[in-house]
Amino acid sequence: MAFSIGTNLPHGFGQRAEVAAFFNGGAILDQLRAAGFVFVELSLQSCFDEAAVLVETEACVGAGLRVDLHPYHSGAVGCESFDRSPGNPCRALTLRYLELASRIAQRQDHRCVVNFHPASNAHLSAADRRSMPRRDLAARSRDYFNWMCEAVAASSADLLITAELQNAVPADAPPGLMRIGDRCAELEDVTPESDHRFGLCWDTGHGYLGHVRHGEPAIPPRSFLRRVRHIHLHDVDGERDHVPPGHGQAPMNRYMAAIRDHDFGGDLTVEMHHRVCTERGLDVEDLARSLSIVHSG
Repeated sequence: MAFSIGTNLPHGFGQRAEVAAFFNGGAILDQLRAAGFVFVELSLQSCFDEAAVLVETEACVGAGLRVDLHPYHSGAVGCESFDRSPGNPCRALTLRYLELASRIAQRQDHRCVVNFHPASNAHLSAADRRSMPRRDLAARSRDYFNWMCEAVAASSADLLITAELQNAVPADAPPGLMRIGDRCAELEDVTPESDHRFGLCWDTGHGYLGHVRHGEPAIPPRSFLRRVRHIHLHDVDGERDHVPPGHGQAPMNRYMAAIRDHDFGGDLTVEMHHRVCTERGLDVEDLARSLSIVHSG
């Protein structure tokens, strides 16, 4: 089964200096399409502008690129603060994300993937971290994803919701810091398995750091891989993730073998931090060259 290859851009990418530097001041979308990418995964903060995102979607579609979404929201509007009451800020924001994704799917006449993070206590005070045990954060994540599946089921939009394998907590993190789903088994546990419009996102860089920091398997178990519907592929250089494949120590060939062995047919995002890449002297040409690993791995 063939998979589709894209890369990430931040919302507002046309005004971001670090993105312009990575693309050497050239036409961003045209360079991506020429390199062989077929979609863009737009990262959104909670303060996103719907109208501006739709303008960016038009630009992507006009350049021959589809759009997926990757929301980032935490604290008062994050999964860790979710409940099902109509006035809950996380619930309201998530419905805005889903409505936006529905409009994008309709515009591009193709499914839109929306990739979410489980709960984290990173934005809580030290006292609040101590008062919320891991099992409560996990339960909050489970209820959030179950509710989201119910919300999507009530819609006719062509959406796929995924939950991302989180970045492993480093040894020097603040005491009590937790990210639900930073281990494969836990992410499987807090997400619904039976819904055909829901799946897991294997973030290879996060998984590699989990292997280095906590002894997690370098390749996720079969129970995890069979539920993967979306992939973030990136390398890890020391402790710095989100660099293009081939510019770090992660076992890219093993990842690609696992992806093909499990007949993955979804969207694979070559994910980067543009500022980190430019600080390392990398640019769009290095990104384009990294596709040889994806195609031949």
